[in-house]
Amino acid sequence: MKLIFTTFSFLILTCFATAQINCNTWVRLQNRFAAITTGDLDVTGNKITVEALVNMTGSSVDIVSKHKGANDVNYLLRPQAAEITTVNGYFATNLGSSPCANVLLLNKTYHAAFVYDGSTLKFYKNGVLIDQVAATGNLVTNNWNMAIGEHAPVVTPLINGAPNPGYNNQNTNEGYYDESFRGFINEVRIWNVARTQTQIKTYMNASLPNPTTQVGLLGYWVFNDLQNKQGNTSYNGTIEGLATINQTNTNCPFIADSCSIVLPVKLTGFNAYVFEKKEMKLNWHTEGETGIRSYTIQRAEASDFRYLTDLGTVNAANSGGANNYSFSDITLQSNKIYFYRLQITEITGSISWSDIKSGRISAEAFSIDFYPNPPEDGVVNVRFNDITGNTTLKVLNGTGQVLINKRVMVSPGSTVTLDLKRYPSGSYFINVFTPDNKITKRIVRL
Repeated sequence: MKLIFTTFSFLILTCFATAQINCNTWVRLQNRFAAITTGDLDVTGNKITVEALVNMTGSSVDIVSKHKGANDVNYLLRPQAAEITTVNGYFATNLGSSPCANVLLLNKTYHAAFVYDGSTLKFYKNGVLIDQVAATGNLVTNNWNMAIGEHAPVVTPLINGAPNPGYNNQNTNEGYYDESFRGFINEVRIWNVARTQTQIKTYMNASLPNPTTQVGLLGYWVFNDLQNKQGNTSYNGTIEGLATINQTNTNCPFIADSCSIVLPVKLTGFNAYVFEKKEMKLNWHTEGETGIRSYTIQRAEASDFRYLTDLGTVNAANSGGANNYSFSDITLQSNKIYFYRLQITEITGSISWSDIKSGRISAEAFSIDFYPNPPEDGVVNVRFNDITGNTTLKVLNGTGQVLINKRVMVSPGSTVTLDLKRYPSGSYFINVFTPDNKITKRIVRL
């Protein structure tokens, strides 16, 4: 009988661990500064795990946060990245090379988590390791309230001369930016232990059993109410802004492996390169477009797209065959790295994103002169005003065929001559590969 009872108990636990999440007990965040906040839930030491189930219905940044810029991040979980600050500095994951990394659709439920174990910061999506970076040191602590979503700013930083613990990060350095989350969140968990990948996967889509006895669990919220299910009532939740609990997530069903998603279009190429000195040229090529409405070009100054700008939108051809698109970004500064991605919008309203490309308008781009243009006798001079090192120059025709390929050593004041006399009238492109950059110039041969 004892063996039968033990087996039966195991089956009960197994079924509980794999039971689907209740689709009717989510918090819905509908505007900027909508959030569930708790008290000052610091995580100390050099181990932490933060995780949550999310369904984005619009542009979303902060899932779980306790931070004020790069020097003051006790913990920060976002849909595509994780950030912490320790006594040894600021650490953040990137998108990594996983094929899952850039597949983030609106109106779909995901599990996001990060783990810091004292030597590595890891970011997981649906239990898949997306990226990891080396990180060391004890976590910094601060006086900000923990927020699920973006916490509203509090105007008064002091109360009776003492720091106001409700004075949030969003009111100072980052107040200009919208870091809100729009959509549904559930099963938020904060631990002071480093959970393994297996442990994360086990309860990605199941409520934690016996939360008051879970080792290392500091906070646990399931939004049928605002209670901290871990048991410490100091961290019960408070509603801010247009946040409502006990909401139904109609897209609640969970697919563990987001890599299995097939996008409605195949991007066969997406590139960013410097063109005409001060312009970033974006080209992308597609096949098999089905039900695509448009491509929105998005630019950011960090690889996690924390602060992004929509540069413009290009309507999709939806021809079904091969399609070529281009866009020019001319609002740039020199010596600054920019990151670009495509937001792909379907006719149904569903959204996905391309991978990320980066480019920099180097100061070198302002230090190369091409003259004359158009060339009077078919000869183009390329003068290097401020560059030293091995440099390659290629002349291409309109179909991309390389006509001239020169490798030279240049120094400030050097001039390289390119002879186009033998080639017919038309447009040509000169690619200059310096030690640090690629610069493209269009030349018209009359």
